[in-house]
Amino acid sequence: MADRWLLTLAIALVLLTRTHWALTCTPEQYEYTDGGTDRCCQRCPPGQEMVKRCEGREDTKCKPCASNYFSEKYHYDMCKQCSYCDEELGSRTVKKCTSTSNAVCRCVDGTIPYNDEHTVCRCPKGNQLVNYTSCNPCPEGYFSNNDNEKCKPWTNCRAQGKETQTPGTKVTDATCKRSSTTISAFSVKPTRDRTTVFTSARNVTLGERNISYSTNGSLSPKVPTQWGSSFLFIVELIMLGISGTVILLMIFQNCRKKKMPILQGLQGRKSCRIPVQEEHTTSDSILTKV
Repeated sequence: MADRWLLTLAIALVLLTRTHWALTCTPEQYEYTDGGTDRCCQRCPPGQEMVKRCEGREDTKCKPCASNYFSEKYHYDMCKQCSYCDEELGSRTVKKCTSTSNAVCRCVDGTIPYNDEHTVCRCPKGNQLVNYTSCNPCPEGYFSNNDNEKCKPWTNCRAQGKETQTPGTKVTDATCKRSSTTISAFSVKPTRDRTTVFTSARNVTLGERNISYSTNGSLSPKVPTQWGSSFLFIVELIMLGISGTVILLMIFQNCRKKKMPILQGLQGRKSCRIPVQEEHTTSDSILTKV
């Protein structure tokens, strides 16, 4: 009795194994189990995507891919979005996207790809994209300090009345500093350079010119070489001249005002006549004078 049960179990296992081996789906199909029954269902062809899986006696339902979407193989999934070749970031389209194939991108000359699809590329700093076809170094006088950035001109320090502190490069801008010869019209404070000249016997403090005494007593004049000191000295002389002229004009006006009353008094005295005694001549007076 036990042998019969073992034989029956062995036969059942063999039949199940043969049934499973007999279900072989093609590459265009996929295996699907419904209610304990295995079956092969149709996959969606390239250019289409699945709407509904097979169910009962109904097979798989598919529809075409939407615009800018694709599917390359038989599948039972959704369509994939097409790759976008970003020209502004150094990528160019080699092959356009279709419903059955993705777009093909390539990085332009001089750029470095960010990903395997070459959809985004990097034009290193110190360079710029030219007509979206190549990545070229910045020309002389220009710089770019970021990737995929257009070259910009260096700062013109001279146009701003300043001096160049650090020259520009292809990746850095020029830096400026305030010019040492720039003088504000509202903050001119004339100063005089005073230099202490050391001699063998004493120290002599001079202005404007440096005179050094040698040990043998000869004089050796040294003319200042700084243009700024000479310019301040000239400004000081001009201001002193203007101040002196104004003072002289004020003194002249003051003296003129004081002389006016005296002159008017003298003119009044000269205009007074000396009284003359009138004489009455008669015949008696004439005889008397004779």
